[in-house]
Amino acid sequence: MANAIPATHITLQELVRLQADARALKLPSARPVRSRQSGLRQSRQRGRGMTFSEVRQYQPGDDIRSIDWRVTARRQAPHTKLYEEERERPVLLIADLGPTLFFASAGAYKQVRCAQFTALLAWLALWAGDQVGGLVFNSEKLEVLRPARRQKSVLRLLDQLAGLQHRSDSPPAPSAANEHRLDTALAEAAGWPIPAVGFL
Repeated sequence: MANAIPATHITLQELVRLQADARALKLPSARPVRSRQSGLRQSRQRGRGMTFSEVRQYQPGDDIRSIDWRVTARRQAPHTKLYEEERERPVLLIADLGPTLFFASAGAYKQVRCAQFTALLAWLALWAGDQVGGLVFNSEKLEVLRPARRQKSVLRLLDQLAGLQHRSDSPPAPSAANEHRLDTALAEAAGWPIPAVGFL
């Protein structure tokens, strides 16, 4: 039986169809959030959220609107109610589709696997209620997609993943500019107020 020829690139339609595979994945979820007013993820920080956390003795700088007057009267000292904040969690995916990924070990070229994995993560993040954005680059171009909680933002990311792949059967020509492309992408990502970055 002859070996199957590995897939050298993947189309936008194939990346969009991966949402069915993403739905089948079961990932551990974050702590449940009872309020969706400020965000969809429960923060470890205490603040003015909707979910009650605890009552503690008043400290300078606390909001006087949060004073629990019943506990204050009972203990004869000012006490403050604390709530758990709900925060949005932007997800920034960095995908390198440069010449170093134009080779195959089994089934598909690495640029195909990178695009597939990025697409799966993007769909999972969108359905978890997170904002999805990304930096997609190859040896010639860097595309920046700001995080947003819309299906359209995921589709734009997938379109860039499909468009920036090398499509010829011959390997891409090495480029000196590619050596600095990763540095450029990371420098761009470092300027964003985003806590977590995934690099593919």
